[in-house]
Amino acid sequence: MSAIPGKQVHRELVALLGPVLEKEGFRRIRPGSTAAWSKPVGEQFLLVWVQLSRSGDPFGWYGTSLTVEFELSEAAVPGTGRPRERLTRLLSHKEREEIRRNQNAFIGRLPSAPTVALTQVPVSLRSKYLAHGDQHNEPYADNEDVWLRYADARDLQSWFPLLQKMVPAAIREAVIRFGVDLQL
Repeated sequence: MSAIPGKQVHRELVALLGPVLEKEGFRRIRPGSTAAWSKPVGEQFLLVWVQLSRSGDPFGWYGTSLTVEFELSEAAVPGTGRPRERLTRLLSHKEREEIRRNQNAFIGRLPSAPTVALTQVPVSLRSKYLAHGDQHNEPYADNEDVWLRYADARDLQSWFPLLQKMVPAAIREAVIRFGVDLQL
């Protein structure tokens, strides 16, 4: 597995989600390499942006993750608004099950944990580290914060069809939860 630089992940997600979000009336927030879009709603902005995890595996075994954030803000600046929700909390049970299946497929492709990691991870943290290789057998809860895991380009691309389908559905749910009137 070869790690994908964050800038490349954002570029790929801009190319993937840009057309989907433009259909929903969003415009890309520039400058910057972040995959982020905004849509004016009265005097506020509805924002959709991709957040990459800052805590990937230092040994390269279990990869890293991303999530898609949705927020209502007074400025078109990611991370400044309230209310705010993440993708899986805005999805239906059926959609979360699709996420869980894809996540478990990723986990199923992981090799065994590297020996070097097991010798360097403190014994007190070893079971938590190894748990990254455990599949999730129960459905995700409505309020569970699930990050989409990936380690290489193949893993990342496995999320693309789901994101293209689910981001518009999540926007519709965010609008309802945030009490936004898109007819303004």
